[in-house]
Amino acid sequence: MKLITLAEELLLELSPEEIHSRYYTDIKPAIFRQIVRSDPQSKSDQQTGQVLRIGKYSKILLNLFMKGQLKLEDLSKVYEYLTYVYKHQVPLDINKISDISDIYNLVKKYIETDVQDLSGVMKSLSPEDYKVLMDGKEWHILQPLTEKGACYLGINTQWCTSWGPYSLNKSHQERKNYFNNHHNRGILYIIINKINTEEKYQFHFESEQFMNASDRRINTGEFFDRSDEVRNFFFPSFVRKVSPEQENLEAKRINLLSGSDAMTLLKKILSNETVKNPIVDAIVNVSEEKLNKLIIDDSISEVRSRTFIELSVEGLTFDIEGKYYTDNLNMIQDSISSLQRDIDDASNRVYEDIYSGGWNDDELEVFFKNYFDENVHKEDTIPFLVAGYEQFKLNYFEMFFESDTIREEFIDGVVNASVGSYEDNLRNMLRDITQYISVDYYDHIILNNINFSKFLLENNIVKIENNFLDVLDTYIDSVGLDQDGMYEGYLDYGIDYPAYEDMRDKIESFFDDLYDDYENTQQCVKYRLAFNEILEKQFKNNYRYENDHVLIVLRSTDIDCENGTVNIYYKNKDNGKDIVGPVKIENIPTYMTNYSLFELYMRYKSVIG
Repeated sequence: MKLITLAEELLLELSPEEIHSRYYTDIKPAIFRQIVRSDPQSKSDQQTGQVLRIGKYSKILLNLFMKGQLKLEDLSKVYEYLTYVYKHQVPLDINKISDISDIYNLVKKYIETDVQDLSGVMKSLSPEDYKVLMDGKEWHILQPLTEKGACYLGINTQWCTSWGPYSLNKSHQERKNYFNNHHNRGILYIIINKINTEEKYQFHFESEQFMNASDRRINTGEFFDRSDEVRNFFFPSFVRKVSPEQENLEAKRINLLSGSDAMTLLKKILSNETVKNPIVDAIVNVSEEKLNKLIIDDSISEVRSRTFIELSVEGLTFDIEGKYYTDNLNMIQDSISSLQRDIDDASNRVYEDIYSGGWNDDELEVFFKNYFDENVHKEDTIPFLVAGYEQFKLNYFEMFFESDTIREEFIDGVVNASVGSYEDNLRNMLRDITQYISVDYYDHIILNNINFSKFLLENNIVKIENNFLDVLDTYIDSVGLDQDGMYEGYLDYGIDYPAYEDMRDKIESFFDDLYDDYENTQQCVKYRLAFNEILEKQFKNNYRYENDHVLIVLRSTDIDCENGTVNIYYKNKDNGKDIVGPVKIENIPTYMTNYSLFELYMRYKSVIG
């Protein structure tokens, strides 16, 4: 597609639907709308979500997405960056934008934040707040000693250790800080790239947390592979002779290394052992021939090669016929398959979770209050802001909360913000299993060289004959993979919420509609206030009223503002009659005591209606 052609079509005001059908059919319509809406100049219909106008730079975003250079989870950042582009009239050259970082670099100087650079942060701390553990060529490794030190060094991260009153991020100052929870259990390491100080990691070995700035768990093996400097700090055995205590510490942490590094370290450790284990010796020296002489069992099938067991630096691979599978192997196989299925369907799983009640009105009120705070100075043009926030909330919040458009936009935003955390949990749980053993439906089993070798050494297993499955079961039990329900932990993923900017269009459209229909809106507010008073005084904030003669149940708190009615279920206990239908709010208190009047009203309504 020629970009200049698209620009010409936009100038000719080609409709968004035509632009999609002509140039972006490879992008699903829903995703097309998501991307286009992240351009602040795009306009959408509040009720249908239909794109009415495409913003000036939407085409850049669509092209980046088609090239695989834009992720949907980054659209909130795109909206923020483009807001500054429009505000400061920053020119964007489509031929010079290869990913969103190019847009960020153009507006970086305009972004107003409380963030200071690392040198400024460190100058504002005292020696009592932190300790420099390593000042390397490429990396700092620092240890915060106080809550203030953790907050300052953790600037620009999502770590819970950077929350609280010392936080340099205002939105995190009301949250509880968890620095002492970690500090009291062991050293908290903060690792900062000296060239790009926004690249930060937080390690805490005691809680097995190895997190990036977004507070997502990293693959430590991959990280150490690209940073010998950091690897050698935590595993000094790679560069010098260490004490037996340090060697034991590194042995406990060895599974954090990549396969090749772990094998190298294991060889160093074994070279100092006075007693050699022949199976482990065969594994670390990748001697397949020796290994097949030391592990002999009819349950291991000879199907993929002439050898029973295949050995590489990554692991021991072999096949077991299904009839030999133990309960533990079946359990692990099912767990791996289940986790992989959930990863593949992560967005739908999170949507179902959130939609079925993974949020409440407190979260949505944050956006409601944000709208008020941004617009309170416009009370001369938006009259329903005049009475102050508490009255504003009393009058309009329930309408806001019950709006299908607001709810759907909010739920979609929560899903987009949370799905990454959910997927990370799944992958972490999967890694927690496969770092020891992997089983698939092709009957292939892979044992992690390092962890299996540690097990063999600890249990002094030097040869396996005709009891390999028993050894596997003992191995699985010893590393804690046999606990029922242990993999349900991934359901406890952290829920994140969209930013106000993600919701802005829908929220402003909602209130614009209220203002455009101000007279009916005010009538609806009167109905709502009257209904809330009845709900509080007569129903005692319950949905059910009952005495010896009558039962009344509010079927919904939704109000028909055109007729001033709500739907109820009514039962006369004296004559057994049941009635379901709308009644006027103002009449509810009367019907609660005058049962004949209510039945007469409903009969009259059925005759005329």
